[in-house]
Amino acid sequence: MAKVIEREKKTSEQIKQRILEELDKQQKPLSIQDIRKEIGSNWLTAKEYIKELQQERKVKEIILGGKRLFRLVREDTYLDVPITKPEKEKFYFLFDNARKIFKAKGVENPKKIQIQKSIINVIDKFSIQVPTVWYLYGKMTLMKYEPEKDYSQYTIKIENQNEIINYMKGVISEVVKLNWTKAICKSQYCAYDKSLYQKKEEIYEILSDDLDKNKEELRKKVVEMYFSFPTNEDSLRINSLIHEFEILIGKMILLPDLNKYKKVILETFDAVWKMTAIYMFYESLTKYPRFKDKEEIKSIYLEDSINNKISIAEEIISDLEIEYLNSLSEIEEPPKFGANKLTDLMKTVVSEMEQEGVEENGSIS
Repeated sequence: MAKVIEREKKTSEQIKQRILEELDKQQKPLSIQDIRKEIGSNWLTAKEYIKELQQERKVKEIILGGKRLFRLVREDTYLDVPITKPEKEKFYFLFDNARKIFKAKGVENPKKIQIQKSIINVIDKFSIQVPTVWYLYGKMTLMKYEPEKDYSQYTIKIENQNEIINYMKGVISEVVKLNWTKAICKSQYCAYDKSLYQKKEEIYEILSDDLDKNKEELRKKVVEMYFSFPTNEDSLRINSLIHEFEILIGKMILLPDLNKYKKVILETFDAVWKMTAIYMFYESLTKYPRFKDKEEIKSIYLEDSINNKISIAEEIISDLEIEYLNSLSEIEEPPKFGANKLTDLMKTVVSEMEQEGVEENGSIS
């Protein structure tokens, strides 16, 4: 009589965990059919548990090339972009040692920005093979740093380990001296000669001050930021919206009381910057060979975020324009824009930016 082999029946949670593990292992979206094969289950079972994982916000459905695919919603990276296990281990090593050094220097709970800026310096100094991106506050690691997370679970050896730790101590000493978040960011923008981010910071500073005293400076910095933005085929809509904002500011600085509109101008610029920053994330990420298929990467990970930021910027710029049109009653007649004055301003800005090494197309020389 043939011996009957009984298979241990997996629980629903075990099956769902197996699906999550497979999506993480594959580092790419999979179809239900792909998932079914990998976990050794039937199509209906796989579909049922994928639906549950979607409801739990652990899996997201996307359409790619007309096919329904499913990707992992990650908690440890920005915008769910995957990293490899060796990269994750290196990040853990860097985060763990940075935190220990900060504590040794009297900073018990270092801020995310302090950890990030310190580690970026180390990564670039030693060419450590982990992905980094430019985003809202400058260059940062693709993996998130979470203050409450334990990063000591991996015991790994990396090349030049002692040298890296000693160098990190020096970097962190400088970061502790700066202390102030804006000072830390500005130091990085300067070190990397990142004009776009420098102009962003300068605009925020102007918007926090007396606008009526700094009207021309505001206009100038917005124009400089527009020229600093990288103009590519896939950034035309964003470029156009930055230009719309720049033109609108050029009109508004002629109003008698610009401080009256400080809040709405700040809100608008904030939306413009967030739109700009998500593109910079995309642009810097796709420079890595494994992320070089720009359309695929955008479709899988970034499309929703990019479109959302563009829509918000469009709406808020439109609201600002309405504010401006309503304000025209405050002046005796609509502002007249002298072509020579505007042309002179643009020439001055371009000339100054060329001296700083920024070409008109936004690339850094």
